[in-house]
Amino acid sequence: MHIKGSQTVNFAMDNAVITKEEELLKKKQELERELKKQQKMTEQLKREAEAAKKRMEAEQEALKIQLTCLKIAGRIMVGDKVPGKDHQYLVKHDPSLYGKALLMKITKENPKEHKQLSGEEENNARSSHHASSELQNETAVDIKI
Repeated sequence: MHIKGSQTVNFAMDNAVITKEEELLKKKQELERELKKQQKMTEQLKREAEAAKKRMEAEQEALKIQLTCLKIAGRIMVGDKVPGKDHQYLVKHDPSLYGKALLMKITKENPKEHKQLSGEEENNARSSHHASSELQNETAVDIKI
């Protein structure tokens, strides 16, 4: 009888060990599922970040073009001499602004002669910050007649 009792205890201990192993296996499987879920989310975030970066670069380029157009239009409006390629650039990128600049153009006795802006923009020779601060300085100077 003593043997039967110890077998019952061993059986109960075996069941407890199996139950613990099952719990550990379930936890491991759950952690693996969670890891896969996290990896998928990470991949999705990387794709979204890359798409956002591309959109930002495209918007940045569009803003550089718009800034160059505004600078050219400003020069035209104050009556300065603007290179023909800048006129063409403005017509190509913002024909409406070009028309408005011509309508608002004033006549100057001694117009300032400017270098071509559109070539600098296309070659990315200037940073947008430098270009915008230069626009503010030129506008202040060019308005004086």
